[in-house]
Amino acid sequence: MSKDASAEDYVRGVVALGLIGLFAWFYFTKDDTANDKTETVAPIIEVDPEEAARKAAEEAEEKRYGQHCLSPWDGSQTEFVRRVKNRLNDPKSFDHVETRTWPVDPEGRNRLLMTFRAQNAFGGVVLSKAIGTFDNETCDATVEAIE
Repeated sequence: MSKDASAEDYVRGVVALGLIGLFAWFYFTKDDTANDKTETVAPIIEVDPEEAARKAAEEAEEKRYGQHCLSPWDGSQTEFVRRVKNRLNDPKSFDHVETRTWPVDPEGRNRLLMTFRAQNAFGGVVLSKAIGTFDNETCDATVEAIE
């Protein structure tokens, strides 16, 4: 046997192993769901009309008061907080206490009153209030006064 014959046998062996590997890969990764004749049926969910109406009314009321613009963590209006912090002597000392909102007005804005703690110019921590508005659609806030 010559070197050429053993090299040819080697190449044939590599090609055969490659084809076997490719066949095995296709066999084990094929999608069996294509041949599956069973139907998947979504479960029927019964919706109580009264419950659906109550939920829709609740969501409308939350939208009316601008709840969608408030943080789910602490109830603050994040844009308003950012703008108030920009006006403080020590923004790092800011601590949100409470935010109250009023229903949306005809111009599409909600009024809000935010209570917070922050250091004053003398270094003492004081309870303060900020008054402003925010757009009910875009949640863009405006600070009117800080007391």
